[in-house]
Amino acid sequence: MLVDLQVIFGRNMAHSKGMAFHITMVTLLTLGMMGSEVKAVEVGEHTQQLARANNAFALHLYSATRATHPDQNLFFSPLSVSTALGMTHLGARGTSSAQMSEVLRFNLLEEEHLHASFKQLNALLYESSNKYTLKSANKLFGKAGADFLQEFLDNTGNFYNSAFEAVKDFAAPEARTMINDWVAKETEDKIQNLFPDGVLNSLTQLVLVNAIYFKSNWVKSFNRDDTEPGVFRMKDETAHLPMMFKDGEVMMTDDKERKCFVLEMPYDGEDLSMLAILPWDDDGLANVEEQLSMEVLDFWDSDLEPENAMYWVPRFKLEDTFSLSSILQSMGMADAFDATKADFSGMTGDQSLHISEVIHKAFVEVNEEGTEAAAATGVTMTKRSISKRYRLRFDHPFLFLIRDRRTKAVLFLGRLVDPPHDIRVHHEEL
Repeated sequence: MLVDLQVIFGRNMAHSKGMAFHITMVTLLTLGMMGSEVKAVEVGEHTQQLARANNAFALHLYSATRATHPDQNLFFSPLSVSTALGMTHLGARGTSSAQMSEVLRFNLLEEEHLHASFKQLNALLYESSNKYTLKSANKLFGKAGADFLQEFLDNTGNFYNSAFEAVKDFAAPEARTMINDWVAKETEDKIQNLFPDGVLNSLTQLVLVNAIYFKSNWVKSFNRDDTEPGVFRMKDETAHLPMMFKDGEVMMTDDKERKCFVLEMPYDGEDLSMLAILPWDDDGLANVEEQLSMEVLDFWDSDLEPENAMYWVPRFKLEDTFSLSSILQSMGMADAFDATKADFSGMTGDQSLHISEVIHKAFVEVNEEGTEAAAATGVTMTKRSISKRYRLRFDHPFLFLIRDRRTKAVLFLGRLVDPPHDIRVHHEEL
């Protein structure tokens, strides 16, 4: 899975105001399947508070995004958005800072602990593992000769491990190529040409980029020989998709209040897992989405139990690119985008900058592959007498999220509503 978020700043014409900065996020995820027990790890109080704040923002952003993208697939990394905007928040002051804190839910923890908590959370999430790859990279591309405050640059480096690179002219094609090449490198070439021609111009002063890359196998892989074409039912049509099959014990819950099933499918290495939320009814996704809350996430987590199930999950991949600028403004972060009101004096010492664009690009691929050796050494779940055998077919719109099992931080969030044509099985293949 790959996510890239870019924030672009430009300068405001009022003090030579009019120049902007830009934020970009890229997310790439390649997934497979497993089952395991989460490792015991000590998570600091402020780190846990930040994880919950990010989850609250994730649900708020998801709600706002689905309102502007009805009946469409969605996929994004709320953590990538929070990280890039967290770097931006370091330079925000006054009302701009207050609005950002409200929208991003940073106000759920004391500001003095905010950025240090990002540092601690990132250190925990992106620690080296030989079971999976999860890495994040941050970088600032700034206009050569611009007077960025050293304190701002030092803080982005300290709290977000972000490097700074001077750009002579953002309007030059080689500037766009340089940034796009950096993104491609950090995402294993899964995100190409992130910045289209025309996004960067002579008014651009600063580009903040966050890239997250995640690749993992399942502990217990799906058998490719069991994958067969199956019907996926949408609002007004059907499509044939390759449906993966698994039979056995899985952590799940049957949520009768929201009328959905929730399956947890952990990844190799024990730390990360996918929650797949399947509405009982073909048209039940909206009902689940409207009730999403922190309390619901907590309930699902606490109510998961080992059950015996047969389940069919489509093999799929999604790629999503969209601007978050209007969405963030509608959520209450308006001043940061207003050249007459934005206050990012913590970056330059004056109010010459505003955000001109926030671009997010994400890619996810889910397939059968897993690590059989890891499955053999995986910790087994406690067995109990099972009186029911579930048959779950993910053959209609469903929701999914990828989370860290230690902090419960939601790394990625999405839904499959309208399978892209390039993943469908065509009639001649049936």
